[in-house]
Amino acid sequence: QALNGLEFTGSTTQTEDIPYSAELTTNQKLFYLEASWLARSGTLNKVVVTGNADDSSDDEYKFIVLTLNGTSAPTVSSTTNFPAGAANNGQSRVSCDPLDDNEGTIAYVDADDSDNSKVAHFTIDPADESVTFGTPVQFCSGRATNIKVAHDLQEAGRFMICFKDGADSDAYVTAGSTSGTTITLGTTAKISTTTDDGSNVQMAADPNNARKVCLMWIDNASPYYSNFRIATADTSRSLTLGTVATDDEDYYPSGDANCITWDKKTANKVHTIGFNRSSSHYVSLKGMTVDGTDLTLGTMETLESVAGGEGCSISSDYFIANAGMALRQRGSGANNVEVYAWTVSGTDYTAGTNVNLSTTPSTSGNSIVASPYTAGLHLAAYQEHDGSQFEFAASSHLLGGTY
Repeated sequence: QALNGLEFTGSTTQTEDIPYSAELTTNQKLFYLEASWLARSGTLNKVVVTGNADDSSDDEYKFIVLTLNGTSAPTVSSTTNFPAGAANNGQSRVSCDPLDDNEGTIAYVDADDSDNSKVAHFTIDPADESVTFGTPVQFCSGRATNIKVAHDLQEAGRFMICFKDGADSDAYVTAGSTSGTTITLGTTAKISTTTDDGSNVQMAADPNNARKVCLMWIDNASPYYSNFRIATADTSRSLTLGTVATDDEDYYPSGDANCITWDKKTANKVHTIGFNRSSSHYVSLKGMTVDGTDLTLGTMETLESVAGGEGCSISSDYFIANAGMALRQRGSGANNVEVYAWTVSGTDYTAGTNVNLSTTPSTSGNSIVASPYTAGLHLAAYQEHDGSQFEFAASSHLLGGTY
């Protein structure tokens, strides 16, 4: 059973509509979105979004600084190509450092350099939101996919990268740190345990323990079971891997969205979102508890009984225990983008009333992230398609209250 009897102690609005902002839409074509809340002393409403422009007129990666405006639509404060001259050929991922103001890390595949996969530090000037990038460092020779970056929530400047290596189709994790704008990478460890075993790689940082993440991936051979594993790094960036916990249900995450989150209020508790392959790809949740590097998996529970789900993301609230939001993009049974609240009581997840954000979605990734500063506040970033062009869109949502 999910979460092994841990009780829900917070409060959310489960049966009412989720308050949400007017939607920001732009004419920016942006695929494989990733969002991360920016740390800035005295400023609580800045979010960074990255993605791939990837069209005939502009094949650069985009780095967007958003400003949230309560129930009004978010606004774009700045848009930058990053790093200069890097043509995109894959996912771009961002993680802001929660302990260093205006700083973070980006990872991407550089099409102008033989598709080598790189990671770079960035700094944002609060005066004009301009972005400065440090010298990129290669973390994978060749084109990586399923790239994720997670900054440490306890030690400034620490982060990890997980990815699928295009050369051998296995899943890996690398520990890194920053000093100024310089990035230093440590060892790279293979997290998958069999050949060609590393699709849809996911990662989330432990909010209560430094240099510790929970990893998720799926087997590439039928029955495509999900696997979970804890990775820890020492101060020298050397990695230690825990025992693999293999799922026995036909449950798998989306490859281009953030499908795993550590509970921000309850220690040693992880939530994931994915699809039930045995039940028409219904969107489902699965929880687990963590004891050191050992994982105990819960039972998969249906969140939405709609066939053909694609592109799911999940977030955990920083202030409301055992609660968060989820974003589902497209499905053969419901061609739309929806955001919904979830809570867990004992061993059971419960979904709140959905908010329908779009009936013309793209399928190329989305991201939902929780505010570390405002209880209940989450930002959804996704892609719309109006029949002739794609549009990057964003909206903010609130659990259990009003602005």
